[in-house]
Amino acid sequence: MTRYTGVTSSNGYYVFADVTETSVNSANNTSTVHIDLYLGNGNNRALGWNSTGSINIDTAPSVQTKSITKSLFNTSTSYNSSVFVDSADFTVTHNFDGSKSLYFICDFQNTTQSNSYNVPYVSVNGYFALTNFSRPPQAPAAPTITRTGDGTTVTITSAVAADATGVNPKASVTAVTKGSVSTVYTVANTSSIGDQITISGSNPSGYNATAALITARTPTTITIAKNTSALSSYVSGGIVEFLPPTITDYKYRWSTTGTGSWTEVTGMGTSRTQDFGPTSPVTVSGTQVYYFQTAAINSEGSSPWSANGIAYAAPSITSITKNGTSATVTVTPASSDGGSTVTFYTVEYSIDQSTWVGGQSIFGASGGSTTFTSLPAGKTYYFRAYATNAIPVNSPYQYNLSTGSTASIYISAYGKRYATSGAITNITTSGGDITYTSSNSFSANDTVTITGVTPSQYNLTNATIKSATSTQFVITNSATGTIQNPKTGTASGWATITTAKRLESVVSYTSFGTVTKLYADSSETNIARYYSATANTVNIGDIVTVTGISSPYSASNTSNATVTNVQNQGDGWYFEIFGTSDNTNGIVNVSGTYYVGANPFDTKWVTISSAQKYTNGAWTSFN
Repeated sequence: MTRYTGVTSSNGYYVFADVTETSVNSANNTSTVHIDLYLGNGNNRALGWNSTGSINIDTAPSVQTKSITKSLFNTSTSYNSSVFVDSADFTVTHNFDGSKSLYFICDFQNTTQSNSYNVPYVSVNGYFALTNFSRPPQAPAAPTITRTGDGTTVTITSAVAADATGVNPKASVTAVTKGSVSTVYTVANTSSIGDQITISGSNPSGYNATAALITARTPTTITIAKNTSALSSYVSGGIVEFLPPTITDYKYRWSTTGTGSWTEVTGMGTSRTQDFGPTSPVTVSGTQVYYFQTAAINSEGSSPWSANGIAYAAPSITSITKNGTSATVTVTPASSDGGSTVTFYTVEYSIDQSTWVGGQSIFGASGGSTTFTSLPAGKTYYFRAYATNAIPVNSPYQYNLSTGSTASIYISAYGKRYATSGAITNITTSGGDITYTSSNSFSANDTVTITGVTPSQYNLTNATIKSATSTQFVITNSATGTIQNPKTGTASGWATITTAKRLESVVSYTSFGTVTKLYADSSETNIARYYSATANTVNIGDIVTVTGISSPYSASNTSNATVTNVQNQGDGWYFEIFGTSDNTNGIVNVSGTYYVGANPFDTKWVTISSAQKYTNGAWTSFN
């Protein structure tokens, strides 16, 4: 009920009307309106005898009227009060699209006596909006939410909404203009281009249409694409049923709680898909759960909101610790599980942040730790984790520690040595880094324990070294406070062996053969001849090493000597070396080996990829 009050007359009288929509009938597209009319008397009394008036309601295109004749004779009305005059009920037809705003006027005037106490002409009028039978779409089902990667981008896809249900408005055709491409129907309407209509009951029936699109319109005509040029002229009939308007857009709203305050975002379009994040409309956090609802829009309004679609949040990797070639990863839950309890967490690792392996599980909603063992050394390992809830739906991945640093750790490529004499001689701080001056053997990624520093917040346990030289190392830490003199302490921990080597033999000769005879002439100083069945393959200038000739001729063994002559003596081939001789005189039988090539059995230090220890008959890696 809505009360409307008219203007007070010069002698204090006025009328007011209470207007109520008492019933609605969507099938007939009508409403019933009830109006009660009252007379107020201000500081005077109603002394009139017979009075007349009317209650008029403009129901466009017609006006409905109720006339009033009211006797107020001997009506006892106190000052500043009112008296009921009359009431009226009207049935009002809505516009074809379900809307209706009616105009009414009520007036009242004394018709039998005239004096200063009688009722003059008074009236009240106004506009009253009836229930709108508009046909917005039905609510879509809960949207599909896709959240991958680190969870900072969420893709929202609305379900397809169905058209409105209920009675469609209808209007009568009064004339038709036929054509070969389009046909124009004369019919009162407030439709929109693109809306669908069905036409039935036309004479002839060829003017009927099913689910045709309106291509043009005026307030009194609609046009559809229909060839009626071959039909006989329109005679009569034809009812246009205006089907629910086409859905032209979708929208969504989002919340971090799923209840209470929502933020609406329009313009998804008929593709029904839109990205949320990473920075628009807000900066999205991978560890925050988000709730989404969608709605469809047509020319008559917006549908109700859908049920929630949930973007589940990622857990957090809060710590990674290493022990030799093992790494332990600790995972904690997200701030919210979105209403579905997490059943387990999955942790994976990668060495290139592209290919991920591992897939170790942590069961239960509260999170926990899992350990990866026997990781190949000498590499940086990156870790990520995601949660799986009871539906089951996976959360996005969490790549980062809660501190913001990369969730990675370096597994040392070599063994370790314990640094026991890392005396700290000075400490400085800058931008969240602490620099400790100390002669040390530490490298980046080593862990170190600091003791003996005042104040104690600069004493650290198993802290990871950010960078290091032979005289300083740096640790990222947010400790603050004045460091007391002397700025000293002790640094101890396992330092990485950055280079490991082993001594290897290098075989580099090009050919070899057996020495069977030795000839040394006492008259030829420092010349030795070595007989061999393959001596003819040796060339003057070759570098030769001879080994294996035993005593008393062992002095004829030589290393890296130059061949000065090669000759066939008649009893066999020999090669000759100047500067080598023995106490023999003539040819003697020996057994030895010659090798052609410089340094045939050299040794050198070779860098190895991992230090090893010999245990129980086998080489194994250090832990």
